[in-house]
Amino acid sequence: MNDLALEFINISKSFPGVQALKEVSIKIKRADVHAIVGENGAGKSTLMKIAVGELLRDSGIIKVFGQEAQINSPSDGYRYGISLIHQEFSLVPTLDVAQNIFLGRELTSGHLSFMDSKLMYKQTEEILDSLKIFHLDFHLKIGDLTVAQKQVVEIAKALSLNSKIIIMDEPTAALTLEETSRLFEVVRGLKAKGVTTLFISHRLEEIFEIADKVSILRDGELILTKPVAQINRNQVINNMVGRSLDFVFPPKVKHKKEAKVVLEVKKINKERQFSDVSFQLKEGEILGLAGLVGSGLSEVALAIFGLNRLDTGEIYIKGEKVDVNSPFKAIKHGLALLPEDRRKLGLVIIRSVLENLTLPALYRDIARKYFIDLKRELLLAKEAQKELSISFASFSQKVESLSGGNQQKVVVGKWLLTRPKILIMNEPTRGIDVGAKLEIYNIINTLAQRGIGIIFISSEFTEILGIAHRVLVMSEGRITTELDPESSTEEDILKFATRKKVS
Repeated sequence: MNDLALEFINISKSFPGVQALKEVSIKIKRADVHAIVGENGAGKSTLMKIAVGELLRDSGIIKVFGQEAQINSPSDGYRYGISLIHQEFSLVPTLDVAQNIFLGRELTSGHLSFMDSKLMYKQTEEILDSLKIFHLDFHLKIGDLTVAQKQVVEIAKALSLNSKIIIMDEPTAALTLEETSRLFEVVRGLKAKGVTTLFISHRLEEIFEIADKVSILRDGELILTKPVAQINRNQVINNMVGRSLDFVFPPKVKHKKEAKVVLEVKKINKERQFSDVSFQLKEGEILGLAGLVGSGLSEVALAIFGLNRLDTGEIYIKGEKVDVNSPFKAIKHGLALLPEDRRKLGLVIIRSVLENLTLPALYRDIARKYFIDLKRELLLAKEAQKELSISFASFSQKVESLSGGNQQKVVVGKWLLTRPKILIMNEPTRGIDVGAKLEIYNIINTLAQRGIGIIFISSEFTEILGIAHRVLVMSEGRITTELDPESSTEEDILKFATRKKVS
């Protein structure tokens, strides 16, 4: 019996002006967890979409369980037993779990083929029982589920199609450590049943925890495929970026302790979200906020920016008490926010790079009465592009077509045009590769050197320790401690991130 589940042979794909894949050949064994890694734009997603028929290859051969496969549409992919779980879920929030799993394939019975809800719920229960570690009620609406539970529904949907090959694209990007651990148990359970998993992740530590083999793509070409046991993290990074990264984090910007306080938050409260949160941020300081999902970090960020109305508490900017009850007022007071979800909250993805870059600055720097000064708009956009080294074909290009790293740079660039005093960065490196992360870290340091106070929120504790001058840890809506990154560890953060009382 052929021991290969999936084989790509000399797969090539080009788009206008871009060679996305160049004769890529990868062999994936049955029941293996095979990691596919590379920088944004390396060709990972293109190859996976070709595997399930969402994109057509220009040339090359795909074999499924030893047989050449003609995969020209998603229905062909399903027929060959291949499912792709996208980073952006394809679920309907108003329908329940069972209805989503069988959406478009509703089970029927009887001579007139009426929809058989009872049979659908029965089969859903059987599938979820095999994934029982998440204790998911199949009657729940998708809109009431956590991100981890939605991930399980997508896996259940794939299993309902009798998929023997499941592709997971960034499945842990928005999961907690505990949820990630439970998802990995599900993946190991699928492996024990003979299911092959292709695993895409920018979190390299996960590759070494869950994968059997790793294939590295760079600029549309396969660089190497190796058993995980025969390669280390630095070798993976070097092959991904084509150069040696001698350090993970750049040297920290020196921060003057006598610097002026640019932001002070005093005992701010929001019922069921956070309580008695107080801290100061100084000019040029990078203040890290760490905690687990549900600790209140994002809610505090939104409150400071005027998107989450406070119940009680005070906010001071440069010693002056301010009432920030809207993003417009926040911008006016020198605040800027990089949101947790850049595609939904940070960008208008169907609009151009130019429009996204200049949107927040229109009212103060670009608009002249009721008209946009097009020359000035382009001039400012070019300045932002040059300063942040944003890569794109033209300013008229839609921002949705950019890589994750370049999209994040556009979000940073649009706020720099407002000349902020305080920059709140919520998960600024989520879903971007190691090379792009280093660029973002360097940008953060440059901004701090200019005197901008930065609140840096991240679920990656190593990142918090490597970037911040100080770290505040939150748990259950309260600040539990302040840590010095130079003398603290990830374990220290985790210890205080799970505490219930203020220390």
